[in-house]
Amino acid sequence: MRRRSLRVAAKLLARSASLAFVRDALGPFDPRPRAIVWRGLQLWYRPGSSDPWLIYEHLMKPSARVEYAPPPEAALDAQAVRTVLDIGANIGTTALYFARLFPNARVFAFLEPVPANFALLERNAANCARIRALPYGLAAADAQIEMYASDDPANQGGYSRHAAGTDPQRPVRVALRSVAAVLEELGLEDADVIKVDTEGGEYEILTAFPPALLGRARYIAGELHGERGFRAARLPRALVSISGRARRSAAACSISARCRSGTRERSRLAAWHVWSPSPGRSAARNSPTGSLACAAQSSR
Repeated sequence: MRRRSLRVAAKLLARSASLAFVRDALGPFDPRPRAIVWRGLQLWYRPGSSDPWLIYEHLMKPSARVEYAPPPEAALDAQAVRTVLDIGANIGTTALYFARLFPNARVFAFLEPVPANFALLERNAANCARIRALPYGLAAADAQIEMYASDDPANQGGYSRHAAGTDPQRPVRVALRSVAAVLEELGLEDADVIKVDTEGGEYEILTAFPPALLGRARYIAGELHGERGFRAARLPRALVSISGRARRSAAACSISARCRSGTRERSRLAAWHVWSPSPGRSAARNSPTGSLACAAQSSR
């Protein structure tokens, strides 16, 4: 166990180049945020929580090894992606990852209605003007609900409206907004990339989107929780048939084996449409240069 801990610490140090960050990642929980300046980005986190590990997993690891990296067979032209919906944005590490991966895309960071997490999301989104942080969740209709913290105190991203794996003694009242109203308000008719990980709300959210929008999406990825989440996995493959470009495309959907995370059941979702590339356009360019093509501050 000690040898494994030393290996983890060595990897953290090699990629972060910060002893303080390693101590914070491996040390006790502290709710007071701290920041690491890494490759020009000021990244905020809470020591001893899941935050430093999200920074490590989504930003410090090689891009191709990040959990939401598009597979090579998706043939996704990174330069052509214009709109990304990050549904379940937590502290903003995935939004920053997508902004780096897709240098011409606007990234809408949804569904971090928990105030403490949203505060860090706003700070981290300030690294890139193309990221817009939105302080509400998504649902089929407007609502006010209670969400519960994870039963693992270090997991600051584990808030869920479902009982499994949560601590019912730590409720937070949050606002949900209608998917249809939000899309109209933001002027969004299409999304090239959709990522969804909402600790059990995936089915309700995906089924609230217009089927045509899902059918036109190039890449949908996420983490599914519970039986309704697994039902949502069938959506991308079924909806490809209604896309106006379906005759030029092939669809694929990959669901990993179910696994247990504490008392929650989850699996990974990756679905994509492969469009015939336009003449003169190169196919998959999935690997960013390693820097964010963003302004220093966000414009909200």
